[in-house]
Amino acid sequence: MKPQQALAIGGLFSILIGLLHGAMIFAGPEAYIYFGAGKEMADGDAAGSILPDLLTLFIAVVFVGFGWYAFSGIGRVRRLPALKGVLIFITSIFLLRGLGVLFDVYSFVSTSDYPFRNIIFSLVSLVTGIFYGLGVYGLYFATHTKKP
Repeated sequence: MKPQQALAIGGLFSILIGLLHGAMIFAGPEAYIYFGAGKEMADGDAAGSILPDLLTLFIAVVFVGFGWYAFSGIGRVRRLPALKGVLIFITSIFLLRGLGVLFDVYSFVSTSDYPFRNIIFSLVSLVTGIFYGLGVYGLYFATHTKKP
């Protein structure tokens, strides 16, 4: 797989994650609970507070921004500031969050009420981070010289 393809897939995942967060705003308190935002967020939303929606909107915009940076990295949109450093940072965030799958699997195996969906959420983050990592490595760190 070419680095541009890997980064494009990572960027697409980021945008989809952002859209999912945006949809949570309209889905209501149950969505906050289901996706792990916590009882406080769900209770605030149920009580009519705008704070949970604003926080979720902010998170959605951040994920879409991550996708925008990925597409900037492959030249599909204009070059954004600090491109290489930001892409490395985004990759790190997804990979670190994805490593939570180890805790999730342990918790799922050792606790009868731990939601399996948490494993899926961590795996999505890990896979997204791997795609970003493959793209960033291929674009910025791999040697592109032909060997004789």
